[in-house]
Amino acid sequence: MQDTRAFEDAVWADVEGYSTAEELATLEADERRWARVLDRLIGDLEANLAEVRRLPGEERDQVVADFEAELAGLEAAFRRATHAPEP
Repeated sequence: MQDTRAFEDAVWADVEGYSTAEELATLEADERRWARVLDRLIGDLEANLAEVRRLPGEERDQVVADFEAELAGLEAAFRRATHAPEP
């Protein structure tokens, strides 16, 4: 369980742009796992984004923008993990 948490922490560090050389080496050593974790996180975020888009009120636009920015970060990390070209 600790290994899973540490791996996900390394994934998030990469997504957020502050991964250490050690974290990046961990991700690169298991690119399939890296891609699977990102795929799950993207799916979860897309489901949450669909819910957020239904929020009423003035804060909705900012919350949607925050979720979309996080989704863009996850998608960029997925491209790195899978060596996919930039869109």
